[in-house]
Amino acid sequence: AGLRATLGLRLDRRSFSPWTWSPRAALVWEPAPDWALKLSEGRATRFASTAERGFGTAPDQPDEQVTTSEFVTEYKHDSLRLLGSVYRYRVGDLIGAANAESLLATASRIRGRGVEFEAEWQWQGWLLRGSQAWQHADIDGAEPLQYSPRSVSKLQASAPLAGEALRASLAWRRTGSFLNSEGKVPARNLLDLTLVSRNAVAGLDLRAGWRNLLQERERLRHDLDLARR
Repeated sequence: AGLRATLGLRLDRRSFSPWTWSPRAALVWEPAPDWALKLSEGRATRFASTAERGFGTAPDQPDEQVTTSEFVTEYKHDSLRLLGSVYRYRVGDLIGAANAESLLATASRIRGRGVEFEAEWQWQGWLLRGSQAWQHADIDGAEPLQYSPRSVSKLQASAPLAGEALRASLAWRRTGSFLNSEGKVPARNLLDLTLVSRNAVAGLDLRAGWRNLLQERERLRHDLDLARR
């Protein structure tokens, strides 16, 4: 068993913003050789971009403050790795709140929380990796946050075709439905195929990919048209 702590501090200074500090702390406990438990707390700062500042013509805005908390459990044994995490975050002093035309003009904070599971297994050059995440984000504890899907699923399989000289990878990703400015966007599935050739030419890796094998864009557009009707 082992116990260790990590502390961190970041200081930032911008010409249009005073000094800001972002502390981080983590506690890691390893109760057994294959297990690790991690608890972390942190705060970060996001400064307004040049566009959000109106390229110097808009009034200065407060810096966004992001606070996060996360608890992670990890298990690793031979070629198997399992991971589960629970997290929450809060974004205050929203930059968009200073813009009367912004969707966040009347908002004071964004709050999110979620759960994620991940698994990875390797065997004789094969790699199988998958993850599932559920999350909920809202504005001021009431209105759902736009462009924030409730669930995201990923599955990837990678296999050697000619040793490690050529490898094929098939990846599937499903994004759950979410809200945007026009209404509800239906769930979407993406399937990608990638071929990677290592050292086919000395010192050069070649990669070729076929993205969106399911042509999901056209299907998504059709579903949106039906939803508007």
